[in-house]
Amino acid sequence: MTPRYYQSEAIQTCAAHFRSKSPEHAVCVLPTGAGKSVVISRIVEQVGGNFLVLQPSKEILEQNIAKYRALGKEASIYSAILGQRVRSQVTFATIGSIMAKREIFNQYKQIIIDECHVVNSKGGQYEYFLSNVPGLTCVGLTATPYRLKSSGNTSVIEFLTRIRPAFFKQVIHVTQQSELLEAGFLSPIEYKRRHEINLKNVVVKGNEYEENSLMREYRRVRVEDLIIQEIELLEKERKSVLVFTEFIDNLQRIQAKRPDIQAVTGNTPTDERADILERFKTGQIKTLINVGVLTTGFDYPALDSIIVAKATKSLSLWYQIIGRGQRIADGKNDCLVVDMCGNLGVLGDVQKLEVLELNGKWVVKQGHRIITNKAF
Repeated sequence: MTPRYYQSEAIQTCAAHFRSKSPEHAVCVLPTGAGKSVVISRIVEQVGGNFLVLQPSKEILEQNIAKYRALGKEASIYSAILGQRVRSQVTFATIGSIMAKREIFNQYKQIIIDECHVVNSKGGQYEYFLSNVPGLTCVGLTATPYRLKSSGNTSVIEFLTRIRPAFFKQVIHVTQQSELLEAGFLSPIEYKRRHEINLKNVVVKGNEYEENSLMREYRRVRVEDLIIQEIELLEKERKSVLVFTEFIDNLQRIQAKRPDIQAVTGNTPTDERADILERFKTGQIKTLINVGVLTTGFDYPALDSIIVAKATKSLSLWYQIIGRGQRIADGKNDCLVVDMCGNLGVLGDVQKLEVLELNGKWVVKQGHRIITNKAF
């Protein structure tokens, strides 16, 4: 729990923002694997007073409160999915459980939002809960300070502070991935492009690929057979294999041919999912398939291979998937990502992303290319 140097910088900057009682909501950018839970815990510890820590899921809540309690501090949980609705001086909550109950949280003038890129500045749960709170000081933490939106026939990646209207007004800290990679705090990602799905056959609707069209393409190429091929190659070379796929139908077809492979989805009962994830982390399960549940809040540093059989146009989602393999662990040299849907060609290497201020505006660069607030 001793903060690394960049964590200490983030902690001090965010603590100063809270002490200033600034009304301008601020963003702290930390890469996936940088240890946001440690930063959150130390901010609350240093500043003191009433704190409300918001997160979008129970998994992230459990990680964050565990780090805070590891400091010997007391905090409560307000989350329906966890079966606890207790307020105290420091409360960790899931936004869905408190959105309609803002009147009983009026005493919290210091709020931290983890995964703050999910905040919709116009409408949505966070905006509803946080609007018209007098004297509020708020800091959001994220690895991906941007959102994807459609603009005519194109998509635009908008930086959080440049969305109109903007909920977050300023960026107060950035830790770059390149810095952490060089220092050995992140695991290098190696990519392999295999059996790429022909996305020219898939209709784009809004910001994403249309589900029915994508399903037809998956069935045309028999994607389940291709996924099994990749699984069997990785099982010979790697300690663990995590698979991201699009549909539960894909998962079921794979399990029909490989019943030894375990899976988790949004429909998996909580206790069963916890048991499966624990057995995966301890090596009792070699390969795990998931549909839509392990993109955030899944912390397994030893993970050394990922199969991405999920097509997306969202840079933040692509980053979150790859980020599952960025953490470091003893005996781990890198994480191999097998891209089966051409995401790498569209969205690029996430470890080359930089968050910079240029000419008074915050942007995201990928190599020599600025990718925010432009047609994408």
